[in-house]
Amino acid sequence: MWVVEGLLSYSLGMLGLGSGRVVDSSATSPLISSMSAAATEGMEFVAAFESEYGGLRTRPNFVAEGFMGALLRSRHAYKLLFVYLHSPEHPDTPVFCERTLCNEALAPFVNENFNENFIVWG
Repeated sequence: MWVVEGLLSYSLGMLGLGSGRVVDSSATSPLISSMSAAATEGMEFVAAFESEYGGLRTRPNFVAEGFMGALLRSRHAYKLLFVYLHSPEHPDTPVFCERTLCNEALAPFVNENFNENFIVWG
């Protein structure tokens, strides 16, 4: 959603609409590209995690956006940012995900408190 808003804002700025200031396309293009790439990576991680561990009864409900989007969301909502760094190459990753991250005590705690205290990003 934020990517769409960013692209719309960028497009309106290029047309001279919106903020009323002249926008240098060379200065904003890398920002838009990196936001889009980060959001895409976030969505790809969530999809891959759910396809790998979606059969488990419990799992964290990750937000499908880039790190900066999750960070901004947590700052604006005054919530803690729960960050999980995933390494599919590490031999212990499947065991950690199944026994710890998707544990029947941890995942529900994070998910139940998601609306109140946490933004979960991976």
